[in-house]
Amino acid sequence: MRGAGAVFVSVGLLGVVACESPSPSLTGTWVPIQQLQVTNLSGAWTALHLTDAGGEITGRLVWGGFLGAAPESTAVAGSRSGMSFRLAFTASTGLQATYSGRMGGRFVDPSNVASTSLEGTWVEGPDSATAVWVRDATR
Repeated sequence: MRGAGAVFVSVGLLGVVACESPSPSLTGTWVPIQQLQVTNLSGAWTALHLTDAGGEITGRLVWGGFLGAAPESTAVAGSRSGMSFRLAFTASTGLQATYSGRMGGRFVDPSNVASTSLEGTWVEGPDSATAVWVRDATR
């Protein structure tokens, strides 16, 4: 019987490992959902290019195109733990902002981690706003 117990425990552990969902990652290009929903006559755009190395996030926030303006960017650094994230932005002008929240929410196909959205709070000085970013497969 001792051998049978070990087999059941091994099969049980194998089942737990096999059912584990894919690890979330922020790696990729993200755009504000409003950018996809609104016709933008000014030509302005924003993109968040991130690399997720085991929960340590680096990247660039890039924006431009407003009435033909050249693109500008700022560094991004942050962290991810499970589905939660926190990003910090510091512009060359000294302006600082943070964006924190969770991957997931109403824009997610749970069967495909690659289709996730970022939903959270953008804080810039005394101002804050809810912001939703989605993966941009075109960039």
